[in-house]
Amino acid sequence: MTFPDGRTMTTLAAIVEATAFEIWDDDRMLVTTDRGKWEPLGDEIDELTERDWIRVGIDSLEVTEAGRYWLKRYETRKVTK
Repeated sequence: MTFPDGRTMTTLAAIVEATAFEIWDDDRMLVTTDRGKWEPLGDEIDELTERDWIRVGIDSLEVTEAGRYWLKRYETRKVTK
């Protein structure tokens, strides 16, 4: 298993921690967490969606079980390295 780059994994972590989000008409989004705001890049959203780690709807943003699983594996891997 090859993980996406660090920024994409940070995007996944931000979505997991999200307290709010906005999806704009131009398909950009803003994710708000307790630590601040994060604007994911389109390529990051595409990759996470293709891996079925997130689902994005018109007014919804959801992390799948697979997304939570792989984020936990990634974070554990970073700590033990």
